[in-house]
Amino acid sequence: MRTGPSGIDKAIARLEPGSKIHLNKGRFHDPITINGKRGSQSKPVTIRGPKAKIGSDLDFEGYQGKANKLAAAHQKAGSFPGVYFLADDAALVLRDCQWVIIEDLYFENC
Repeated sequence: MRTGPSGIDKAIARLEPGSKIHLNKGRFHDPITINGKRGSQSKPVTIRGPKAKIGSDLDFEGYQGKANKLAAAHQKAGSFPGVYFLADDAALVLRDCQWVIIEDLYFENC
Protein backbone atom coordinates (compact mmCIF):
# COMPACT_ATOMS: atom_id res chain seq x y z
CA MET A 1 0.00 0.00 0.00
CA ARG A 2 1.15 3.53 -0.75
CA THR A 3 0.60 6.36 1.68
CA GLY A 4 1.44 9.96 2.42
CA PRO A 5 1.79 11.68 5.78
CA SER A 6 -1.96 11.96 6.35
CA GLY A 7 -2.55 8.23 5.87
CA ILE A 8 0.48 6.73 7.60
CA ASP A 9 -1.32 5.87 10.86
CA LYS A 10 -4.10 3.99 9.03
CA ALA A 11 -1.53 2.14 6.91
CA ILE A 12 0.40 1.09 10.02
CA ALA A 13 -2.79 -0.12 11.71
CA ARG A 14 -3.44 -2.43 8.74
CA LEU A 15 0.01 -4.05 8.76
CA GLU A 16 0.14 -7.82 8.91
CA PRO A 17 2.74 -10.43 7.90
CA GLY A 18 3.81 -9.85 4.30
CA SER A 19 2.47 -6.26 4.16
CA LYS A 20 4.46 -3.51 2.48
CA ILE A 21 4.09 0.22 3.00
CA HIS A 22 5.58 2.51 0.38
CA LEU A 23 5.85 6.08 1.63
CA ASN A 24 5.02 8.62 -1.06
CA LYS A 25 7.44 11.36 -2.02
CA GLY A 26 7.29 14.25 0.43
CA ARG A 27 8.08 15.10 4.05
CA PHE A 28 6.77 13.14 7.00
CA HIS A 29 7.05 15.77 9.78
CA ASP A 30 5.38 13.87 12.60
CA PRO A 31 7.13 10.94 14.25
CA ILE A 32 6.17 7.55 12.85
CA THR A 33 5.50 5.03 15.63
CA ILE A 34 4.97 1.36 15.01
CA ASN A 35 3.86 -0.77 17.96
CA GLY A 36 3.46 -4.53 18.15
CA LYS A 37 3.64 -5.30 14.43
CA ARG A 38 5.07 -8.66 13.51
CA GLY A 39 5.97 -10.28 10.27
CA SER A 40 7.64 -13.63 9.96
CA GLN A 41 10.83 -14.88 8.37
CA SER A 42 8.93 -15.88 5.23
CA LYS A 43 6.55 -12.87 5.33
CA PRO A 44 8.28 -9.83 6.80
CA VAL A 45 6.63 -6.44 7.08
CA THR A 46 8.41 -3.92 4.84
CA ILE A 47 8.40 -0.13 5.08
CA ARG A 48 10.15 1.78 2.32
CA GLY A 49 10.12 5.19 0.72
CA PRO A 50 13.26 6.27 -1.13
CA LYS A 51 11.80 9.69 -1.99
CA ALA A 52 10.15 10.32 1.36
CA LYS A 53 11.88 12.52 3.92
CA ILE A 54 11.34 11.65 7.56
CA GLY A 55 12.05 14.35 10.12
CA SER A 56 11.22 17.89 11.01
CA ASP A 57 11.89 21.11 9.15
CA LEU A 58 13.86 22.28 12.18
CA ASP A 59 17.59 22.26 11.41
CA PHE A 60 20.32 21.74 14.01
CA GLU A 61 20.56 25.40 15.01
CA GLY A 62 16.79 25.64 15.43
CA TYR A 63 16.64 22.43 17.44
CA GLN A 64 19.60 23.53 19.55
CA GLY A 65 17.78 26.75 20.43
CA LYS A 66 14.62 24.85 21.39
CA ALA A 67 16.59 22.32 23.45
CA ASN A 68 18.59 25.00 25.28
CA LYS A 69 15.42 26.90 26.25
CA LEU A 70 13.78 23.72 27.54
CA ALA A 71 16.92 22.68 29.45
CA ALA A 72 17.13 26.12 31.10
CA ALA A 73 13.46 25.93 32.10
CA HIS A 74 13.98 22.48 33.64
CA GLN A 75 17.04 23.71 35.51
CA LYS A 76 15.11 26.69 36.92
CA ALA A 77 12.45 24.26 38.09
CA GLY A 78 15.07 22.29 40.05
CA SER A 79 15.86 19.48 37.58
CA PHE A 80 19.28 18.61 36.23
CA PRO A 81 20.16 20.66 33.14
CA GLY A 82 20.30 18.80 29.86
CA VAL A 83 18.18 17.54 27.02
CA TYR A 84 17.82 13.96 28.25
CA PHE A 85 14.03 14.43 28.41
CA LEU A 86 14.05 14.89 24.61
CA ALA A 87 15.80 11.54 24.07
CA ASP A 88 12.61 9.94 22.75
CA ASP A 89 12.03 12.77 20.29
CA ALA A 90 12.64 10.30 17.45
CA ALA A 91 11.41 10.40 13.87
CA LEU A 92 10.81 6.62 13.67
CA VAL A 93 10.00 4.43 16.66
CA LEU A 94 9.50 0.66 16.58
CA ARG A 95 8.31 -1.00 19.80
CA ASP A 96 7.65 -4.67 20.34
CA CYS A 97 8.05 -5.48 16.62
CA GLN A 98 9.52 -8.50 14.85
CA TRP A 99 10.55 -9.13 11.26
CA VAL A 100 10.10 -5.52 10.16
CA ILE A 101 12.32 -4.39 7.29
CA ILE A 102 13.08 -0.68 6.98
CA GLU A 103 14.34 0.04 3.49
CA ASP A 104 15.45 3.12 1.53
CA LEU A 105 14.27 5.74 4.02
CA TYR A 106 15.83 9.20 4.11
CA PHE A 107 16.10 10.90 7.50
CA GLU A 108 16.69 14.63 7.74
CA ASN A 109 16.94 16.95 10.75
CA CYS A 110 16.35 14.27 13.32
